[in-house]
Amino acid sequence: QQYDEAATLLTSTIQTARDLATPTLKITPHTKRWWTPELDDLRTTQQHHLRQFQRTREDTDRPAYKVHRSNFLHALRKRKAEHWTDYLESLEGSRIYEALSSKARQRRIPPL
Repeated sequence: QQYDEAATLLTSTIQTARDLATPTLKITPHTKRWWTPELDDLRTTQQHHLRQFQRTREDTDRPAYKVHRSNFLHALRKRKAEHWTDYLESLEGSRIYEALSSKARQRRIPPL
């Protein structure tokens, strides 16, 4: 019984320390709603290959980095486009025109 109590105390102490030391995920206005854990993994892999290429400066490491960078950027663009499409499909009535007009405004060339 003493072992059970000691194990319970140790477990609760470790869990409390973990909760205090680990930040929780907070959704803020700056959070990108299109970001996914898959993009996180692809970005981590791309950064790993970039650091490896920068460390060694060998010609054999550069193509691997470029392939992973290309994969990450392709997945990023695809996810952004999917999210934009999903957002437009969720809108109703005049809100569609507001979203499209704000998108069109971004493409204008500013006067010099």
